[in-house]
Amino acid sequence: MEIAAEFDLDKLPSGDDAVLKGEIYKDGELVETVGGITELRFTKRGPGKYFARWPVPWNPPLGRYEARVKADMSGKAVESSCEFSIAGRKFEPPPKPLCIVNLESDTRFKERAVGGPYNKEIGWEQLAAWAEFMGADALFYLTGITKERYGPTMEKPWYQHNIDLAHDLAKEAHKRDIKFGGWVGAFLPYGKTQVSMPYKFSRNLVEGKFFYTLHISLNDEKRRAQVVELLREMNESDDFDYVGIDYIRTGFGGYELVDDFVTELNLETPTDWDNRTLEGRMWWLVSRLRARDARMIKLWQWWRASKAARTLKLIKEEAGVTKPFFCFMLSYEYGHQHGQDPLMMYDAGADLVLLMLYDADRNNFDYLMSSWPEYAREGLAVLVPGICVDKNFLENPWDKRVNQPVEMFNRYDLVVNDFYNDGAVEGLFFHDLDRAIYTRKGELYWGQDYAVAGGAAFGRLRERESAIPIKVRIEDIRPGRGITVEVSVENIGVEAVEEVGVSIPPTGGVFPGKDAKVTIDDLKPGEKRNVELSAGTAPVDRMHVVAAMAVFGDRPADRNFDVKAVILYKIPKKKEEPAEGEPGTEGTPGGSPPEVPM
Repeated sequence: MEIAAEFDLDKLPSGDDAVLKGEIYKDGELVETVGGITELRFTKRGPGKYFARWPVPWNPPLGRYEARVKADMSGKAVESSCEFSIAGRKFEPPPKPLCIVNLESDTRFKERAVGGPYNKEIGWEQLAAWAEFMGADALFYLTGITKERYGPTMEKPWYQHNIDLAHDLAKEAHKRDIKFGGWVGAFLPYGKTQVSMPYKFSRNLVEGKFFYTLHISLNDEKRRAQVVELLREMNESDDFDYVGIDYIRTGFGGYELVDDFVTELNLETPTDWDNRTLEGRMWWLVSRLRARDARMIKLWQWWRASKAARTLKLIKEEAGVTKPFFCFMLSYEYGHQHGQDPLMMYDAGADLVLLMLYDADRNNFDYLMSSWPEYAREGLAVLVPGICVDKNFLENPWDKRVNQPVEMFNRYDLVVNDFYNDGAVEGLFFHDLDRAIYTRKGELYWGQDYAVAGGAAFGRLRERESAIPIKVRIEDIRPGRGITVEVSVENIGVEAVEEVGVSIPPTGGVFPGKDAKVTIDDLKPGEKRNVELSAGTAPVDRMHVVAAMAVFGDRPADRNFDVKAVILYKIPKKKEEPAEGEPGTEGTPGGSPPEVPM
């Protein structure tokens, strides 16, 4: 934000300048902005004209502010002030909670035997079937991907396979009454090899040397034009209901942007600044950051977030995007340490901000849960958090037997109930099908274990928002020859619901038979029924996922799930007791009883 001041030159002796001091106030109180700044730094723009740049505080109180400027004009004090407003973008949440399943992959699914829910059908179409099974409102797919292994060129930077599959997958999703969204990997090409293309790459410092990273600089106009062109095509296609962009950031380092940083914040620099090379100017910035200059670190984080948001705004405007536009965003320290901010992204034009609650073990996840309510407030941005299928981060370091799919659901449950103190969650996203089916599910679990966990998370959010009439809960699981599952089904809506199908879907080690499904003919508002279902189980010594599903309509969203984690052991054979007086094992009279698992 720019603060301007103009003074009458007739009041100044020839050649003199005014000495200015400026401050920002709200409700009569001095405002401290990013980096502890309280005083504006003015520079001369022309005869009698001065300006200062003021970084608007992170997540500021909205409303009226006042800029007060004092000038010493050759010993004569002059004061002036002006008012301005800080107003966020108009809040426009979706009409109901938005539940999204993601697919981030360059796998050639048409050449693979993709199994669907229940393993009944095979084919790439089952990708949409998984979203339908989970009760998703939308399926989002990585449509624009640049990767060195596919030989991209400046004329054809995108992997054509993903673009082609996106259109086919969209049609399949629409057949199933599921919306479809596609996103573009903008400034970070995929893979571990820098693409052989004439981009301006981001710069970082490692072991005393600046090098070019895999990340493309946000100032690369050629790359921005490619992203804009693909987004424009997607926006004009009937196949896409949503279009979006991967998370925008400066990349690790990003020091090639030092000149913009200094100029846009009107920072004081060394006297030889204009004589330094770019690397010399980058050294100045790095030295301040690595010397733990707290003010500079905060200004750098803020400016990077501003740069990312302004880049998103420019891309959306140049592409002429009219469909709901989404972006991904990292979540540690509200994205600030990565040079992002959810409120800046929303104000810049991201209709949905998808918060990536990734790469977090349980300790880190609990930290995120405790820190975000202090920052997010309802009515400031449409925030859609998501959790990643990742066996490494879903493990419990203190108990290796903790069920990872149910741990994923438990984290979603915390998001729904505790993530924001004002109930600002507007949706959830499940990340992602490729990880659940193939790459990150772990050795012990099926993709369907994660799918029922994601479906249960969607149901919890819809229950909270009164967007679903049926609540389903597993009340008890009794082992025997297989398991008997007691399930409660309650109508939490305002109208009677007919034909509620209640079942145990198959999961890893749980095999439902003919007694695993019942139909409740009619359920009145407030009415609750308990049913018993049974299923076979695999005698494996590990945590199983047991799920219950209720279906009460024809739409994918007309369903709800519950999941539990239980240990189901192979029942040991009964040992014959020794005859009276016969010595037992290890000198114990009568023998030792078999160990009973806890």
